[in-house]
Amino acid sequence: MAMSVAAPSTGAIALHADRSGHFTTSALVNGRTVSMLVDTGATNCAFREEEAESLGIRIGPNDFTRVVGTANGTVRVAPVRIRLLQIGPVAVRDVEAAVIPRGLLGTNLLGMSFLSRLREFNVAKGRITLRG
Repeated sequence: MAMSVAAPSTGAIALHADRSGHFTTSALVNGRTVSMLVDTGATNCAFREEEAESLGIRIGPNDFTRVVGTANGTVRVAPVRIRLLQIGPVAVRDVEAAVIPRGLLGTNLLGMSFLSRLREFNVAKGRITLRG
């Protein structure tokens, strides 16, 4: 089956909330595995600078060109595009994301730049279901 650049894959996955009510998952980012926290309040997916290079995201000090508001105030981020971001059978190509400077993000975030490209996502009874 051929995938268009903008279309998510078909399929679905359900993630169960942890003890604190958060949804965490392993994601494939450009073919490399990383832990992510589902954050419906995040406009974009966000990655820790500490992990960016291991994910194939190459940035330098001059790439932190965009100022964004976060729960902890404003911060300069490096805007990037993720070629392929996949959670189980659900994959989205060309995902808008940001790299957050070292020490300012506790975990990578799976934000709305991924979630809004799905056919559906919903939360019920301690789980979130993602449908590509």
